This record gives sequence, C-alpha cells and structure tokens, in this order.
Amino acid sequence: MEVYIIHSFEDVTKFILYQQLFLEPNLIRDRRSVISIPVEGSEKIIGKMYELILSDIYLWEEEKEEEYIALLAEKIDFDVEFMLKNYYKKLQPLQEEQLIDRSFKFLLLLSEIIKEVQDRSTKKLIISIEKKLRSLVKKKEVTSRLDDLSQISDTTFSLLINLRILNEYAAIVNLPTTSEIFNVYFEKVIQLIKR
Repeated sequence: MEVYIIHSFEDVTKFILYQQLFLEPNLIRDRRSVISIPVEGSEKIIGKMYELILSDIYLWEEEKEEEYIALLAEKIDFDVEFMLKNYYKKLQPLQEEQLIDRSFKFLLLLSEIIKEVQDRSTKKLIISIEKKLRSLVKKKEVTSRLDDLSQISDTTFSLLINLRILNEYAAIVNLPTTSEIFNVYFEKVIQLIKR
C-alpha cells in the first residue's frame, strides 16, 4: 500500500484521486486494494481530472474558497450550495491551527467533492444493474444481493464500482470511457446476483 505525505495542493489532489481506486501507471484496484486490473487509458483520465481540479487553484491560494468551489462545480457538475454546506460543516469542529492549514482544508473539500461524484456514479451503476435484472429478479432481491456483495467487500463488485467511477471521471474530462472492461465486470456482477 502506498503512503502519501501531503504537503501541497498537488499532493492532496493526487491522494484523493488515487485513494481506493487507482495505481500508476494504468491500474484500477478494488476498494480494499486486494487486486488491481490494467485499464488502458486510466492514467490519462486520472491525469485530466488532476489538471481540472488544480486549474483554478490560485483562487484557493488567495483564500477565495467559494469562488474556487463555484468554478469547480461548473466543471464537475455538483450543487454548490450543498457542497458549501458540507464543507463548512466539516470546518466547524476544527481548531484554529487546522483552519489556517490551506492544504488540510483543501483535503476536506476535495474529499467531499469526490465523494459526491463517486456516490452519483454508484447510484447510476445500481440503476443500470436493477434495469438489466428487472425481468429476472425482484428489485428487493437485487438490492439485498448488492448489499451482500458490498458487505463482504466482493472484489468483482468493488472493481465494477471503481470502473464506473473511472467512466464518470472520463465523462467529466471528455475522454473515452473504459466500456469494454466495464462491460466484462458488469456481466460478472450480473451473474453473481442471478445465482
């Protein structure tokens, strides 16, 4: 497992984007980093997300946090007011020395933004799985089986989630998705649920 030392906005961005998802040069891993699979183009997608996040970082450096968040919201498509509310909520329990650490505050914000993107991506995946199995398995059973796969940290399901997140990132930065490998893992998860 890689250890990151966070000193800068660049380090924060790399840490958050790689966390439980990506290994250089082109590997996508499961959430627990048990296995990883080569995914052509994943490094380019992560690299473009990295550039996008840091493209207006001067605003953060100038303590124009809300302006930075608003610009990033346009690029990544999230609700600014919701994000600001969550961000300020995260700041409330902090002590003064933590509040002056710009990198630490950036870590808190970026964690919330990436969590939002990942949640959105996972919801889309679950809808796709339910739609695919609609005529074969009751929705309640699909939900129950997906919960089971999540609770046991099934690596196939975890990889599928991360491949879907990678596709979400690809859409954000206008790069081709990893549809072939995604479809392979999608079908594997469908088979797991149908058992």
